[in-house]
Amino acid sequence: MQSGRRFPDFIGPPATCKPPETVAFVICKLMFYTYILFSEKFDKYYIGFTHDLNGRLVAHNHPKNNGYTKRYQPWVIVFSKFFNTKKEAMDLRSI
Repeated sequence: MQSGRRFPDFIGPPATCKPPETVAFVICKLMFYTYILFSEKFDKYYIGFTHDLNGRLVAHNHPKNNGYTKRYQPWVIVFSKFFNTKKEAMDLRSI
């Protein structure tokens, strides 16, 4: 299923579940993470949430990133926590 949402070339669309070649059923569930990034160069922290932790870090550090985090690159992940729902991840981020 494709959504109408477009992603910049360096981020790419979210991962999707593909049905197996066998008759077995597979349950695909997105996992969500709240994460904290740290920029040692600027002594800055950034809190976010995502379903693709590694991909999000790459996007934050990518040269074509034009968002808030571009000016404080490079970033490293100093904390991450897994949640079963997007709401839980968002709730922790807003604390």
